[in-house]
Amino acid sequence: MAQKVARPQTQDSEIRAHPRFFTIEFLWTSTPPSKKKIELNTHRPDFAFYTPPPLFFILGYEIHGSSMVVVMHHMLTSLLWLCIFSWVVVTTHAADISLGDSYSCAISSQQGLMCWGYNADGQLGLGTTTNTNSASPVTSMSNVVDVIAGNAHTCAITGDQLYCWGRNSAGQLGTGNDIDSSTPVAVLPDIQAVGAGNAHTCALKTTGEVWCWGNNVNGRLGDGTTTSSNSPVQVNSPSGIFATSVSVGGTHSCVVGSDATVACWGRNNFGQLGIGSTLDSNVPVVLTTLTGSATLVAGVTHTCALYAVGTVACWGLNSNGRLGLGDTTIRNEPTDIPSLSSVSAIALGSSHTCALLDDTTVKCWGANSMGQLGD
Repeated sequence: MAQKVARPQTQDSEIRAHPRFFTIEFLWTSTPPSKKKIELNTHRPDFAFYTPPPLFFILGYEIHGSSMVVVMHHMLTSLLWLCIFSWVVVTTHAADISLGDSYSCAISSQQGLMCWGYNADGQLGLGTTTNTNSASPVTSMSNVVDVIAGNAHTCAITGDQLYCWGRNSAGQLGTGNDIDSSTPVAVLPDIQAVGAGNAHTCALKTTGEVWCWGNNVNGRLGDGTTTSSNSPVQVNSPSGIFATSVSVGGTHSCVVGSDATVACWGRNNFGQLGIGSTLDSNVPVVLTTLTGSATLVAGVTHTCALYAVGTVACWGLNSNGRLGLGDTTIRNEPTDIPSLSSVSAIALGSSHTCALLDDTTVKCWGANSMGQLGD
């Protein structure tokens, strides 16, 4: 369970040093934000947090009334707090944020889309391959409503037009070639949601269709083949499913239909598809044992479902206990996590899982070799 931090009594942001953890507290003036869109405000210039430099990682966050607490851990456990402040605060009205492999992107209501960090493949969209340690505006993009960072490529939606950029070695940009791009390239129109995996991408159209592109080993594009494609191909969704959301994991993907039907496809070596076997599937397979309205989150090798009633089911690889079931046995079907309820949001790391509860506490489980559980 994550550390609880008392609600601050002033309207200032503050930093508190601890021998192991460093905590930053922010305040916002409106009602608490949704689980994805987080706008942070103080009476001073508005702030948003971004990924700390090497040797730091964010353990998670807690919401306390009108405050948000971001908890970080420094692997060397000692550093001047003043330096930490200068590294983790950016002057921007952040409304959305997505983290890739050693880089980050955020949508600012004042400055638009901004990215920073590692940039060897042009994943920052700045027209260069030079790393940057400060939030830099992606000037070629405007009116961005959503951004998603994959392993080394990025996609964003402006209006309903999808753009992608960065690494393209497997055609994951969907541009019809395998050439990296350091600037955004138009991919598909009429898009309402997008997800990015290690080397493939999937997008949900406003018509309920799902299209994928990139690496198709293990059938992760869901088009009935294992042939990779550098341009979008339509997923062979089960008859009657009108997709309302898509979640892309490392090498597998899942959709939820308007009738609450859930279907997954792609790599299944650890049962991460939840279909009762460990056989890969190149077409979506309906999870017949998952019933009730749920939100899906696909991780690298495990998947979780958050039910509308606030309970959670997980399946897939369970080394380090990342499924939260009290053991380390692989599950190839959705399995309810006992004694976990009142969950409002879940997040999956590569080998651990965290849940945000309605009472604003955070529970985490799984691998903890680097202190990622925050306990």
